[in-house]
Amino acid sequence: MANRKTGPVTLPGKKISSRNALKHGATSPSLINDEEQERYETLIDDLSKEYASKNPLIGLQIERIARIAIQLERIQNVIDATFKRSRAQSNIHQNLMNSLKMDEDQRISVLTSKLFSTEDTQKTQKQDQILLELISIKLDKPTSTEDFVARAPALCDELQALAKHRKLSIKLMIDRIAPDPNAPKKVLVITGVPNERVGDPEHRFSEENILDVDLDSLMNAARWKQNEIQRSEMSKKKLTDYETLLPIEEQATTPDLDQLDKLMRYQTTLQRQLSTTIGELMALTKNIL
Repeated sequence: MANRKTGPVTLPGKKISSRNALKHGATSPSLINDEEQERYETLIDDLSKEYASKNPLIGLQIERIARIAIQLERIQNVIDATFKRSRAQSNIHQNLMNSLKMDEDQRISVLTSKLFSTEDTQKTQKQDQILLELISIKLDKPTSTEDFVARAPALCDELQALAKHRKLSIKLMIDRIAPDPNAPKKVLVITGVPNERVGDPEHRFSEENILDVDLDSLMNAARWKQNEIQRSEMSKKKLTDYETLLPIEEQATTPDLDQLDKLMRYQTTLQRQLSTTIGELMALTKNIL
């Protein structure tokens, strides 16, 4: 007669075997790790001090309460983790950036906005002043370079600072950032000296007075600056929209509803069990007293 397998006979073996049928640890009636074991023992100690008694029934009830409380904490952690996992997998941030049609610079602004959240008040005031100057120039076009400089001093200061930073003359710097679309393309002349480029703007740095720049070039610079301000304002708006919509999108993102329903039903069952066991403990202590 063939020997039948009866399974493990030792206590450790039976403990391992008892977990074989578990699909996941969320609903396990047993303690599943050392952290839960420590939390369980702490609850036992606290409840035993509060309801000190030699009655073994009270001791058993305290153990039941502690075990159900651990299960309830575990299932809440699983529900929380389920939401977090769902949000991470849904890629909310990237999807929201795509829906707002953010360009690369705006996406970088999102990543760095928390690091550089304080605004430079002085810089903002200067940009506001330049914007007012641009409006004035657009409404009433200057008649000369002198007129432009007199009516847009903040813009002229910025152009001179930018030219100095780039080590270019003001005229060449304007040609770089705001080229005249009607101007003919310049051809660089190569001499007999290797690697030397005659006429290359990088080798023609000068600090000429802005009054030496022609009016058309200054007007091109004014249009460039206006476009820069518009792009900056659009970026700020999209960043504001992103920060406003992100928490809404996160709240709207939910995990698999069937899975969540099962977890929450089990949570409700545990809450009822905990209430029942606490009520039974209170009744036992009252009868003993």
